[in-house]
Amino acid sequence: MFFLASLIFVLMLYVIPGILALNLGAGAMHDLLPLPAAGWLFIFCGLVYVAALVAVKVGRWHLHEWVDENEERQRVLEQIFDVSRCAWINLVGLVLIGIGAGFLALRMDLPYQVWPLFAAALFGLGDLFHRSTLVPLPNELPAVQFEEATFGFDTEDQKDRPADVKTVKVKWSLEGESGKKTFERDFSVSNAEYHKAHEQQRLPRDRKGYVTYVEDGGVDDLKQIAKAFRDMSKEAKLSSIEEVQNVVSMVRELPAAVDQADYVRFPIETVYDYASDAEDRAILAACLLVLLGHKVALFHLKLKNGEHLALGYHRSDRLVGGGGFSAKADDGQAYDYVETLPEDSEVELGAISEEFSQAIKKAEVWPVG
Repeated sequence: MFFLASLIFVLMLYVIPGILALNLGAGAMHDLLPLPAAGWLFIFCGLVYVAALVAVKVGRWHLHEWVDENEERQRVLEQIFDVSRCAWINLVGLVLIGIGAGFLALRMDLPYQVWPLFAAALFGLGDLFHRSTLVPLPNELPAVQFEEATFGFDTEDQKDRPADVKTVKVKWSLEGESGKKTFERDFSVSNAEYHKAHEQQRLPRDRKGYVTYVEDGGVDDLKQIAKAFRDMSKEAKLSSIEEVQNVVSMVRELPAAVDQADYVRFPIETVYDYASDAEDRAILAACLLVLLGHKVALFHLKLKNGEHLALGYHRSDRLVGGGGFSAKADDGQAYDYVETLPEDSEVELGAISEEFSQAIKKAEVWPVG
């Protein structure tokens, strides 16, 4: 969004060039009010940039409507807006522009009228550098793996909620391509469903055991939670990847549990207990995403001083060598590493902490679903 706004800003002021008109306006305002002409120029430039941001936002709304009418349009635009193949060009541009601006500024040869040009270029390229697409296009959410009309009550309808149900309130934020969104939901788990899972024998802490926790964890109450996430995606117009990020963002908000080395929770137990460790969070996220139709896996790391379990996510549009930490599973597909531990940063596919990356002895990907 900022890249396109910066591009519009540069075109309007330095290609057309509208900066001359703003410079004249700044001089006229200086004669009327006691503020330096440079101050008025920067104010005008700020207003132009805000107008460019608004234009991009409105344009994206209309673009989504236009693309929804024709699948071929979306395919062509996806190729046009794909910038992940040339991320290195953005880095070179940032370095060269930064060096050039710094050199001219040190020589006092950089007129203040040109400062906004360098600022917009740096801001725009900086925004584009960590994006995989120039404009996020609407994409179809995968088909859910459950019948949506089989539930007895709505998570948002308090009066229909059975008496033998525990309600867990969770609030979290999603930092997606379309901006920051905050969600707050009441998730309900029946006491009977919880005790049924709680009384089950714990499974071995190996591939078969962990995968079974996910594949056998999709009970009706968890399907109800998955349905709530799909409803959120439709209401907020989230993309497929944003839906994955939304689930992981919620899971990251669950409080840490007292470490129990011999105890792994079924997904419904994690929600009911409102407590979790790394394994519980990865298993819960994987189970919800399988129910939502996403192709996921468990990402098992054997570390120098222990083990760690995270989420793996397969993107059909993933570019080979597209960056980030990923690994191939025995199904031949590559899965991006997705951390489910609480972190200050946004959910980013392929991002792994320096602590884990330096301690990895072996990484395995176990597909589920």
